[in-house]
Amino acid sequence: MTATVPVNGAALRERLLSDGLSDRTYANRSGLGDSAVRGMLLRNEVNGSVSIADLRRAATEAGMSMGDLFDATATDEPADAPSEDVAVLAQVLNAQKQMHPEDRLAQALGWDVDRLRTAITNLDGRLDEIGLRVHRNSMGVCIRANDKRASDAITRLTLYKDADDGIAHGTARVLYAAYRGTLSATDTSTDRMMQLGALANRGAITVSSGVGDRVQLTADTAYAFDVSG
Repeated sequence: MTATVPVNGAALRERLLSDGLSDRTYANRSGLGDSAVRGMLLRNEVNGSVSIADLRRAATEAGMSMGDLFDATATDEPADAPSEDVAVLAQVLNAQKQMHPEDRLAQALGWDVDRLRTAITNLDGRLDEIGLRVHRNSMGVCIRANDKRASDAITRLTLYKDADDGIAHGTARVLYAAYRGTLSATDTSTDRMMQLGALANRGAITVSSGVGDRVQLTADTAYAFDVSG
C-alpha cells in the first residue's frame, strides 16, 4: 500500500472558498485530479506517490506555501467543536429529508470525513433520548424514527390533511374513472402511476398485480360513492 502524506485540508478549503474556486477547478489547475483533491479536503491526506513538483504546483495554485499546505498540526475546529458540530449537523439533516452521501455532506459543511463521522456518532447518541436516530447506509445519511410508536399519529395526520385539503383534480379524475370502470390498464405514465400510488396509500383503491392489472375501489370508497350518488 502506498503511504499517504498528511496535509492541512482545512487551510486549503478556506483558501479555495476565499478565492471562489471549486474543487474541480482547483483539481484541473493543480493537475492533481479530482480524487487527489478530494482526499486532501475530506481526509487531510494526499497519496505519497505524488511528486514534489506536483505538490509544489498544488500549493502555488492555492496561493499557499508548502509549509502552510503540509502543516498537518493546524486545525479548523474550535474548542467547542463537538457540541457545535452536532447542532449544525442536526439542522442540516432536519432540513434535508432526502439522504446525502457522507462525502457530499462533508463538502457542504466544510469538514473532513472524520469530523463528520464524529458528529454523526455524537448526534446519534443525543437523538436516542427523543426516539430518533441517524440512519446510515450506502445511499447516505438521514434522521429517522427509532421505532413505530408515532406511526398511528402520523397516519391520522395524513388522513386529517387529506380530509381538509381534498385531493388534486387529476387524482380525483383517476378515482372517478376507477369508480366507472373506465380506467385504462395500459396507461403507465409517470403521472398516472403517481396518482394511483397516492390513492392506494390513502386506502381508496387496490391494484392487483399481474397481466391485465386491475384497479378496484376499496369497500369504504365504493360506499362513499354510492352514498354521494
